[in-house]
Amino acid sequence: MGAGPRLMRALLLPLLAPVTVALAPPKIYFDVATSTASLGRIEIALSSFERLPRLCENVRLIASGERAPRCSFENARFADAREGPQYKWSHQFACAHSAIELGLLKGDASSANREEAFGGVYYGAAVGDGDVALTTPLAGPGAYTRFAFVRVGASPTTWKQRLLTNAAVLGVATTPLADDVLHRLATADGGGVIAGAGVVDDAADDDCLVPPPEELESEDCLWDAGQERAWRDRRFLQAEKEGFRDPARGNSGTQR
Repeated sequence: MGAGPRLMRALLLPLLAPVTVALAPPKIYFDVATSTASLGRIEIALSSFERLPRLCENVRLIASGERAPRCSFENARFADAREGPQYKWSHQFACAHSAIELGLLKGDASSANREEAFGGVYYGAAVGDGDVALTTPLAGPGAYTRFAFVRVGASPTTWKQRLLTNAAVLGVATTPLADDVLHRLATADGGGVIAGAGVVDDAADDDCLVPPPEELESEDCLWDAGQERAWRDRRFLQAEKEGFRDPARGNSGTQR
């Protein structure tokens, strides 16, 4: 084989092979406070963004303020139910209304996205026994409008991942003091509130997420942070336009 064909093969093979790269999950933050003091910030990496794309993109848009006034985390109060056995380890807060069509969000709760847990199952990325997870219930009056910080690591052994059952796990806390913030919330008088929320933007639009293969000897990035954000936005908007199919109608048409 001559030098020309060998060079062409070296250039084409990397392009034909599938590009596999672990993209960093988007991150959001919550500023937790009581009526008298700030308790601190909790950052959540939406680690289920590939398994639960609609749910994670929806909560990211709520945090950024793009879903208001239908749903907003700003000034959302934590439920103060100290008599309940789960209160110390599951801190719930809610939107007044669902952000988008519930049928779209239900599409993420498939068996392919299911994880086994003690006493049942949950959906999304796997959660470790030491994590603080952000969850939303998949059934009941609070489905997709009620959220919770679940302190899996701080809960008793008999609870642990039991607190995640029948819920979608959207992500886990990345701030080391997240458990401490929630511990102080659990012991504060008068409950607490989310004083602010937003998106953690660690990457500039031109930050390269997928560099070109070394064989190409090229400086052109294959996929950058700006392209990633635009792709997530398009994927979510397309899901909203399509609606969801109703099996009772033979999967014909969409229902809004």
